[in-house]
Amino acid sequence: MIGYLNGTVILQEEDFIIVNVNGVGYKVFVPKADRILGQNIELFVTTFFKEKEENIILFGFSTRFDQQVFEILCEANGLGPKTALKFLSSMTGQEIANAMVTGNEMLLTTIPGVSSKKAQKYILELKDKFAALPVDITLKTGPVATFKLDAVDALVALGYSRIPAQRAVDQVVSESDLKDVNKIITKALSLLSKNL
Repeated sequence: MIGYLNGTVILQEEDFIIVNVNGVGYKVFVPKADRILGQNIELFVTTFFKEKEENIILFGFSTRFDQQVFEILCEANGLGPKTALKFLSSMTGQEIANAMVTGNEMLLTTIPGVSSKKAQKYILELKDKFAALPVDITLKTGPVATFKLDAVDALVALGYSRIPAQRAVDQVVSESDLKDVNKIITKALSLLSKNL
């Protein structure tokens, strides 16, 4: 079983990448933030076997923590690997784990396709499993979280991908403790432009 890959992204599609590892191309489904053409990438890999098609499907994550979050999400009733990947394309693994442990249903409903009812179900089913992870429950979940969500939404509307936008906003807020959405967006844009 494949557990780790280190190679160069040679093809980038809507929901997967091809990673060249010593001349062999591996098709790996990854969160949006890890789909960067030409980048050398290290991935922790979880494999799924589709019995009907007799295929092995690889799912890759840039951190072991994100991989653990993915594996726990896949344990939820009715939540398959592709849906779990959508979670990690919408927010970071730490944000997902934090939302599950603290019961932040509102944050989970920002994920496309997750209704309030589904969020409650996932929290009830998975809260204890996420609590076993090293979850940062000190993440701000009060008014600043709303400022952060507004800032991220604005950056996405400007054409940035959600995960890089979230990371930039998180960095701005953690370094400056700003609460003004416009100032957060301005500083986040500066960070994002440096990473292009």
